[in-house]
Amino acid sequence: MSRQIRVGIAGLGRSGFGIHAEYLKTDPRFLVTAAADELEERRKDAEQLFHCRTFRNHTEMLAAISSSTQLQAVFTGRLPWKRSRPAWTF
Repeated sequence: MSRQIRVGIAGLGRSGFGIHAEYLKTDPRFLVTAAADELEERRKDAEQLFHCRTFRNHTEMLAAISSSTQLQAVFTGRLPWKRSRPAWTF
């Protein structure tokens, strides 16, 4: 198999953990190397499932790792952009 895509997950809630992480653990093309969430319990769950580094927020995670892919799964109200028609703006 070719080299795995290293992934860092920002946000381990319903979408980040319940949907994306569940899929990523079954697909051999991906390797979760880091995860970030404000809640310690969610970070511990990610450490146990993926044996990866965890961080309190996405800023700390991005500063510390070099993933080839980063999956954002955070509540959109906390992201630094606003919705504008027809596209997202920063």
